[in-house]
Amino acid sequence: MVVFLANRRNLDSRRLHDRLKQRLESEFGFQNVRTERADPHSPGPYRAVGEIDPRVFFDDQSSPTTEARVEAGFELDAPADSEHYWINWVEPERRLLVGWHRDDTHSSLGPVHRQINNGSQPVAHEPATFVDSHPLDVFLRRVDTLPGVVDSVQSTDWVRDGRREVVPEGFEPSSLPPEGNRIGRYPTGLLTSYGSAGVVLYLANHSDTLYPLNTTRRPRRTVTSAGCDRPGVPDTPPETDLQPDSDPAESELRTIGVLGGMSPASTTHYYERIVAGVNDTRGGHTSAPVVVYSVDFGTVAPMIDADDWDAAGDYLAQRAEAVAAAGADVLLLATNTMHRVADRVAAAPIPFVHIVDPAATAARDRGIETVGVLGTETTMAADFYRDRFATLGVDTVVPDADAREMVDRVIFEELVHGEIRDDSREQYLDVIADLRAAGAEAVVLGCTEIEMLIDSDDTDLPVFDTTAHHVDRAVELCLGERPLPE
Repeated sequence: MVVFLANRRNLDSRRLHDRLKQRLESEFGFQNVRTERADPHSPGPYRAVGEIDPRVFFDDQSSPTTEARVEAGFELDAPADSEHYWINWVEPERRLLVGWHRDDTHSSLGPVHRQINNGSQPVAHEPATFVDSHPLDVFLRRVDTLPGVVDSVQSTDWVRDGRREVVPEGFEPSSLPPEGNRIGRYPTGLLTSYGSAGVVLYLANHSDTLYPLNTTRRPRRTVTSAGCDRPGVPDTPPETDLQPDSDPAESELRTIGVLGGMSPASTTHYYERIVAGVNDTRGGHTSAPVVVYSVDFGTVAPMIDADDWDAAGDYLAQRAEAVAAAGADVLLLATNTMHRVADRVAAAPIPFVHIVDPAATAARDRGIETVGVLGTETTMAADFYRDRFATLGVDTVVPDADAREMVDRVIFEELVHGEIRDDSREQYLDVIADLRAAGAEAVVLGCTEIEMLIDSDDTDLPVFDTTAHHVDRAVELCLGERPLPE
């Protein structure tokens, strides 16, 4: 597997936080989502903030409050080997905050610490798992674990020495360790300025073993924790430290996501052409931000041979999620054949550009009603390709069975390995002539490798290369010349 995480170290801060806003709205259903200036003492310079009813987010009508928000801020130029951040869940009415922090405080707890606040209780800190990934992936994985995290903060108030203490349920006051063993720097009973969350956690006999929290869970929506653990949050609790940002600089280019590797040769063409297309327009040193996930074709090919499209769909859907998490704004699947599972790939939380659409639209705009299709056996024989053209007003014809077998064999035995043969080109041109006789007014190169063998100079029929049109659409989207597809 090869993953290009474009712009992790060169991310534009405002743009990243705009993406966080998009995820809060589209993936989690937050309302009043906005970008605000962060407090000078916290990772910034921005935070994405969104509000939601916990009863909706947790799918639990017994939640004691109806107002909550998530705040997420990343500092991209932090003096560390990865970004600093705060990701907080805040319930103002309950004065509850839980979250994760990676910053330059509490270094003894590791690169990331959890923090749990209660406005009238000490602030607790403990180590948390470090997730070495793109900021968007870190954010999504943390938010996904919030239902379990918040649910784990179940505690009981006890009074000891005239002061209110919060201890894990199931423990008697006499079992509390000495105060000096407590995790958390604030003195007992100190009211912090953050209307936020937490319990006081205790260490037993100065060891790293924590008394277990009550983890009785109410039914929740399914979440994918992906190895993330429970919360972590800020030392200096801010509630009113964010000011609306009135006129931030907007990033000019969208990041294109390419799910490729099927084959590597065509994926290389996607990357090179997208970058070149953007530079042709902008000039100078402008280079398109691109996230490329090149899958193991040796894993996918047996699924195709076994006609196991469910497995192929699952495999690609997971990788599409990774492309989205890596920061892509829009997703392209760099293969015609695997568009048989396009609905699975399109379920990723970013807009998806179907490979047929740009070519079919171009043919229709030229008044062409019928096209001949060359591609893999799957592309030529299955309904998914023909039906997609039909929805855009274009009919299709395909070669006969023997010709389809030859076209498919050349793709998999030659073109995917970068082998270009003149005799194969002649055979393809014979098939194109047959398609013309069958009523084709143009030919569609419905495989991302065929353009290495056939181009418009080889036939007097109009040629619509799905790869070229797909790339052109990606360039337009990157430059902002076309709105993102719904």
